[in-house]
Amino acid sequence: MQSEKATDHIALLLSTYNSEVYIGELLASLFAQSNRNFTLLVRDDGSQDLTGDILLRYQETYPENIVLLEENKNLGPAASFSSLAEYAVSIPKYTHFMFADHDDYWLPMKIAKCLSLMKEKEQDFPDTPILVHSDLVVVDENLEIIGKSFWKFQHVSPKKNRINRLLMQNFIPGCTMLMNRKLLEKALPVHPGAIMHDWWVALVASVFGKIYYLNEATILYRQHGTNVTDTVRFGLSYLARKLFAERNISRNFQQAHGFLETFKSELSPLHTKELESFLGLANYGYLQRIYTIVRFGFLKHGIARNCDLLFRRFKSLDG
Repeated sequence: MQSEKATDHIALLLSTYNSEVYIGELLASLFAQSNRNFTLLVRDDGSQDLTGDILLRYQETYPENIVLLEENKNLGPAASFSSLAEYAVSIPKYTHFMFADHDDYWLPMKIAKCLSLMKEKEQDFPDTPILVHSDLVVVDENLEIIGKSFWKFQHVSPKKNRINRLLMQNFIPGCTMLMNRKLLEKALPVHPGAIMHDWWVALVASVFGKIYYLNEATILYRQHGTNVTDTVRFGLSYLARKLFAERNISRNFQQAHGFLETFKSELSPLHTKELESFLGLANYGYLQRIYTIVRFGFLKHGIARNCDLLFRRFKSLDG
């Protein structure tokens, strides 16, 4: 395992909203980490419950490790995390950054293992934006295991992480991400058209940096009815549910447009062509859409998702 330097200091970015039910378990797991060289930066997004009281109690216990931002206007999860990230990168001592979701539970070696892989890759590729992520254990609201591997549970392959795949689907939850400073600085500010902050960061890493994955779970990932990340359960009933779901891919186009608008002068000809072709899907006829999807590999992960994509979602754009 790559050794950690004393100068490595991680900013954990936590946005809370009515989080009283699970926040205590998350905080307990953070302060049970083998690597405690971190500062937890917390922004509350306008909670109406006891979240603030719980955070204050933990801050009294760990005053050197918890910073509570005073601004608590309700922005929504993407904008709230983005605000946190902008605050964090303004502080020079933070070398790396991690997102934390209020309802998850971190395994004790999460920070240490992700940082070890990050340091190894930073030696190989200095001055490069790097994203490290891991698998997750899918659990219910009581932390009972539903699936030992999020990747298997959701039928995704972490190897397929180019922009052509990420334009269609983000499979890298923010709570698994470890970002170096180069990456987060490049990703900020998050464009208003971004679907979520973590999706935007993944897109930036795929184009301007490198993405690596730790082939093991480092976190217990709760699935419940009020997940702020709006995660969808994918089980045997996935295809049946999708057949009756609302078809709307307009937000993917909006995000891609924002990405092209933000980085157009910095993109390679290939990435420019991919983004322009992806945006063209909104105006193409059905057969041309299918051709373009296959040509550029604008696909999701899993057979069921791609059947839905090819035969329902894009066909419905024709009205």
